[in-house]
Amino acid sequence: MSLSEQRYEQCLLSLQKYWGYEAFRPGQDQAIRSVCEGQKTLAIFPTGAGKSFCYQVPAVSFEGLCLVISPLVALMEDQVKQLQDRGISAAYITSKLSFKESEQRLVNARNGMYDLLYCAPERLASERFKQELEQLPLSMIAIDEAHCISEWGHEFRPAYRQLAEHLSVKADHIQWLALTATATPEVQKDICSVLGFDEHTTISLPFKRENLTWWVLRTEHTIERMMSTLEKVKGLGDGLIYAGTRKNTERWAERLQRHGIAAQAYHAGLSADKRTHIQQQWISGKLPWVAATNAFGMGIDKPDCRYVFHETTPNSLEAYYQEAGRAGRDGQKSYPILFYRPAHLRKAKERIEEAYPSIDELTKQYQILCDALELAVGSEMLDRAAVSVDALCRRSGWSGRRWARILETFERWGLLELRESRSRELLLQFLFSPEAMRGIIDGIKDLDKQLFMDRFLRRFGLNAYHQEVHIEWDEAKGLFHDLPSLSFDEFEKYLEILAHQDGWIRYRIQESVYQIRLLEARQARIPLDEGLLRSRKKNALEKIEWMQLYAESMVCREVFLRRYFGETKPEDCGHCDNCERAQRFRQQGLTMEQVQDLFDLLGSEESLNYSEIRERLAWSKERIDSALFWLLSQQLIEEIPKELLSYRVVS
Repeated sequence: MSLSEQRYEQCLLSLQKYWGYEAFRPGQDQAIRSVCEGQKTLAIFPTGAGKSFCYQVPAVSFEGLCLVISPLVALMEDQVKQLQDRGISAAYITSKLSFKESEQRLVNARNGMYDLLYCAPERLASERFKQELEQLPLSMIAIDEAHCISEWGHEFRPAYRQLAEHLSVKADHIQWLALTATATPEVQKDICSVLGFDEHTTISLPFKRENLTWWVLRTEHTIERMMSTLEKVKGLGDGLIYAGTRKNTERWAERLQRHGIAAQAYHAGLSADKRTHIQQQWISGKLPWVAATNAFGMGIDKPDCRYVFHETTPNSLEAYYQEAGRAGRDGQKSYPILFYRPAHLRKAKERIEEAYPSIDELTKQYQILCDALELAVGSEMLDRAAVSVDALCRRSGWSGRRWARILETFERWGLLELRESRSRELLLQFLFSPEAMRGIIDGIKDLDKQLFMDRFLRRFGLNAYHQEVHIEWDEAKGLFHDLPSLSFDEFEKYLEILAHQDGWIRYRIQESVYQIRLLEARQARIPLDEGLLRSRKKNALEKIEWMQLYAESMVCREVFLRRYFGETKPEDCGHCDNCERAQRFRQQGLTMEQVQDLFDLLGSEESLNYSEIRERLAWSKERIDSALFWLLSQQLIEEIPKELLSYRVVS
């Protein structure tokens, strides 16, 4: 038996010992064999295919440490907990840990106490981590969510692009494995180029999900259409609503509750304990529905989610496929449904325009930040420095919310390290005695307002009569998320009424304080490549256009997705909305002479869009749709992505 075969047999033993499975799934088997043979490996598995097994199993099977590069703290924490629950030694290092705790975990890793150590890509830029890297007994590096490496991916992270450079000290002595669920051929090529995968094995599973019924409902009345759909599926399985904004998650949770459907809102504004509780309730089946932002889902394994509804259209097919693909991981029939409204994508394009201001505007933001850091041109930062959002607001005249977006963008573009050292706080004091406040509250006629004040009094009142009390902003808002009249973003307005109209409280808001370190010496202008920014903006806008083409396409939904991700000749799924519609049209007696007329027309031109076809043939919409569906289903014509969706004969 060869060494690689021995290593593979050891992986099978570990799979049985720690996970209780007798064999690997297709794809996992090939990826692990590639790892056992010492090949650099790129694994592209659809959502739910179990790609984390491809590094977790080898990590517990062989000597040495597996370093896992992961983009999300929540994902690291969740995976480490799952591994520890199985008796596997694993740890993570994130910005949430104290310096002392991070150092202790590095010492433990150096001493061989862990099988897996998780960290974010930005961590590798730290001089301290670079020094420690040389001492770690690394045997394998797993790069999760590897699409973040590519500038043409939907979640590009600059720090990912520097991984090969930071890890070069170990490059010749370790096993490399890159994994992603969504990568077009262009992105795959970019990943391998950046990582230096000259000779490597690519293992790509088909994006086919036979149990998923992909569906798009075009509507200008999203709420009414979603509620009628929810009524139809009520009690038939658990589901997830991607609602776009924090406010909308709250609204959808309230709507479902009013219709007798147990639901909770999930977003980054809730406390960590609250988010964890909601996740656990949903996974266990005690909470049927969650309305969430896209912060929900990464690393959360719920096999029996039957419905994934998108209230708003995601900005890319990659994001949509990952989110919708959380339905039906157990292989049972499930329904990802997109409620499509073209206006949503028009707004998304506007947000992209806002996210990429001119280089002059970005330089102005950069200079204000550098001035607040008291950093002269040419000066470097060795350590983080504290900057309050209040200080930035005073210097610029901009809102705290705008500065939060700017700092997050600068971090994403690799300009700085960012850590929130003090979160936003509410400083509150009651202006009347306890007895007087109780009388005031009992006399309030508005029941929501009465409940609001009563909760405040019970939670914070004892200390708030004599002095200001400091309350975490999210904790304060979290007490009132279930009041129908109080949406998440109206909390501050409510406080304003209680203070200035009613005169019952005095309050002020203390903005967040960030610990910031610029990664390069201060320059006269922001150190960003203007041409590269234009390319990223163009790429982001093109992804929105692909999303629009998917929503408006008449070909099989699964065929469209699989072609987008690089498959050459996928077959129709036979059960998505477009496939079912094509079947109905075929049953309506469309004649072959009519089909031939349309085919001949398309053959006489390079391509034609829908309006041009109607103008040339003067047919009813129903007849044109029937003929197009038939020709598309037979792969005699194809859709061409242009400014308007067009059709041409397949050459």
